[in-house]
Amino acid sequence: MASPRRLAGPFALLVVSSLAAASTPEVAPRVRGPLAVTGEGLATSALIPGVANNPGQFFSYFTTDVTLMNPARLGRLALVLEALSGEGKIAGSKTLELAPGGFTTLRNVLFQMGVFGGHVLLVRVDPARSTADAASFAAWAATKTANPIGPGEYGVTLPVLAVVPLSAEVDGVTAGVEITAARRTNVGVINQSADTLTVTVRAVDASGASVGEKLFTLPGWGFAQLPLSNFVAGRLEEGAVLFVNGSGRYVGYVVVNDNSSNDAFFEVATPSP
Repeated sequence: MASPRRLAGPFALLVVSSLAAASTPEVAPRVRGPLAVTGEGLATSALIPGVANNPGQFFSYFTTDVTLMNPARLGRLALVLEALSGEGKIAGSKTLELAPGGFTTLRNVLFQMGVFGGHVLLVRVDPARSTADAASFAAWAATKTANPIGPGEYGVTLPVLAVVPLSAEVDGVTAGVEITAARRTNVGVINQSADTLTVTVRAVDASGASVGEKLFTLPGWGFAQLPLSNFVAGRLEEGAVLFVNGSGRYVGYVVVNDNSSNDAFFEVATPSP
C-alpha cells in the first residue's frame, strides 16, 4: 500500500472502495503516524462526516459545500449521494451526472437534499448509469459558518482518509482537545460495519489521568457526535481523547471550535499502541 500523505484540514473525507468491510483496504495493527492523505486520489465510494445544515453554539449556522469531479476522458459519470442519519438510515438522497472532465459544486448539499441537521454523506458511483472509461470520482468538501463579528465566513476543509484506521484490535488517540472559555471540543464515532458497535471514549488530562469517559453504542453504519463536556466536568486544557475497546471497525475523531469566531480544526484518531 502506498505511504500515506497529509493534507492539512480539520474535517475528514473517508474514502473506501465500498461499504462492505471485505473490500475496505486493510491497515496493519498498531501502525503509528498520520493517516490523512491528499485529496487527489479517486474513489468509487466515499463517506464524508461533519456534513451540516444546522445551527451551532455561539450564533453559528453550519452548512457544507461538496465539489465532485469526473476525471474520465470519455463517458459520463453517474453519482448517488445519500445523507445517513445517526441510526445509519438514509435521510435524503440526490443523483447527478457529470460529463467527461466535468465538475460541480453543491452549495449547502443537505439543503438541496431536503435534509436538516448533522449527517454523514455517502457518495458512490452508479455503475449501471455510468459510461465513463474510469468509473471513479474526485471529491472535496468544506463546512462553514458566517463570521459572527464581521463580514465573511469561517470554513474548514475536509481532508481524505484512505483507510478505516480503528478496530477491535487497534485503539486510537487524538490530542489537543480543550474545554475552556476560549474553545470547546466535540467528539464523534462512525461505525464502519453492519453490526452494532460499542467503543469507550475516554478523556485524559496532560498527566494522563482520566477525567471522564463514555460508552458509545451505535447501530450498523450509524454515527454519533456530542460535546466532550457531556461527560467531562469542568475545565480541560492540553487534553487527549482515547478510543478504546472497540468491538468492530470504526472511525473516531474530535472537532475543536473557537468560541469567538467558530473557526475549527478536525482531527481523526491515530492508531495507538
